[in-house]
Formats: sequence, C-alpha cells, structure tokens
Amino acid sequence: MDELLFSRKYYVRKLQKNDIDQIYNLCSKNHLYYQYCSPYVTRKSIESDMMALPDNVDFKDKYYVGYFKNEKLIAVLDLIDGYCIHWILNDRY
Repeated sequence: MDELLFSRKYYVRKLQKNDIDQIYNLCSKNHLYYQYCSPYVTRKSIESDMMALPDNVDFKDKYYVGYFKNEKLIAVLDLIDGYCIHWILNDRY
C-alpha cells in the first residue's frame, strides 16, 4: 500500500521519530479528544504509538502517517492494513 495515495488533497507520508514534536503540537491542542480518550498525549506516548502493533501483525502493515497542508501537519493516522478484517474473521470463525 502506498501512503501517497491516501489523499488527493493533502501530502501524506510516514511519520518518524523526528516528527514527534510536530505530532505533539498538533495532538496536544485537541483537549476534547483527550477528555474522553485518556491518557493525555505525551511525546513518549507518541513514540510508543509509532511502534505499537497487535499480536501477529507485521510492521510492514503499519502506516503511522501524517497529512500535511502547505508543509504543516494537520492530521495523524495510525492504520494497520487488514487488521480489522483479520480480527473480525478470527472473532467470528
């Protein structure tokens, strides 16, 4: 899967450790989200999320990507390719 195809409107690329400050600056402004989905974001939790994988999932299927508008990070997506389908099928069968 090519993350560049995730959007026709925004530039999308995989995020790396050197992006953590940008990610933190974006996420830490979203107080309403963290009011309902604690714990509150930290730089350490971002780094953990970047590496987090469910059991039996290969890192090549993880897409921790950022959406950029005019070189400014505006959104983060943590996607595991095929994970929900795998989970639903294993849960039902």
